[in-house]
Amino acid sequence: MPQDHCLLVVIDPITETQPALQKAAIFAEKIGRKVTLLGCVYDEYIAGERFFDGPDLERLRSNMLDERLESLKALAAPLHARDLAVTCRVVWDRPLHEAIAREAIEIHPDIVFKDTHHHSTVSRTLFTNTDWHLIRECPSTLWLVKQSPAPEHAAVMAAVAPTHEHDEPAALDHKIIEQAQILAAMFEDGPHLVHTYTIPTAAMVSTYSALPTSASGPPDYEHMVNQAKQYHADALVRLTKELDYPADRIHLRQGYAAEMLPKLAKELNAAVVVMGAVARSRLGRAIIGSTAERTLDRFSCDVVIVKPDGFVSPVDSKSPAKGFVEKTEAANARMAKTPL
Repeated sequence: MPQDHCLLVVIDPITETQPALQKAAIFAEKIGRKVTLLGCVYDEYIAGERFFDGPDLERLRSNMLDERLESLKALAAPLHARDLAVTCRVVWDRPLHEAIAREAIEIHPDIVFKDTHHHSTVSRTLFTNTDWHLIRECPSTLWLVKQSPAPEHAAVMAAVAPTHEHDEPAALDHKIIEQAQILAAMFEDGPHLVHTYTIPTAAMVSTYSALPTSASGPPDYEHMVNQAKQYHADALVRLTKELDYPADRIHLRQGYAAEMLPKLAKELNAAVVVMGAVARSRLGRAIIGSTAERTLDRFSCDVVIVKPDGFVSPVDSKSPAKGFVEKTEAANARMAKTPL
């Protein structure tokens, strides 16, 4: 059932550290949220009934869930001393991304926190198949947490698209900005708004006869560049004029998003980049587009994905894995702060 003001944290059972839980706990303390720890368990041999009869299967499955529940309670114990309300949930379900999405559909968390991993060889983060599915299918805001610590004097960067060239609804930019403002409570510096845009190269422009021309006749490339910059600048002004944002926190850059956004994140000392996911496919799946998907892997900081209003996950909440079981325990005796 829905839980008011809840953060859902996906626990990785094979790692000693839990960066997602650490970030979620800090965030919960800052703005007042309950925390739900989620453990997903599944074993295809047990589920397939190859070696055990019915009662033995149920008993073994129950034991595995109990063991995972105890491990979650151990992780929850330090949060109790911080006056956080914690609930532990374990589910027998697969695949992992659908299990997570089903829990998000069930309890309606404000944010889903999940670890993602840094690949030292190429010095960037490589998102897993589960991550990409969640980016497209998770119904809640998704916070993908890196293992690296936040930089000093860290800020939050909100990547907006005020021209809505790729079917992004206008309201999505406002949700991105609002989320960035909330996240900024965790860091020393406030949120920054960024927008990048591209224009054709001069060589490409020379092939278009319909472009504005100079007195000498050929397409006026400089004129086109100035027009494009003004168009995007005006769109950014319209978006921010009611937000009372300082000019030094609004950034407009020409260049490919896959190159400019990671560069800006480093320049602004961003600990978190907030982006939007839009539903553009025939099936209504949330996709970000090939350029932005390439961009995500290049960030060295955390990434938060915001969905537009009305987004519906394609995951069927009523079709879990065979033998689905869920165990829940409110592992705390204390309450979280009153939500802001």
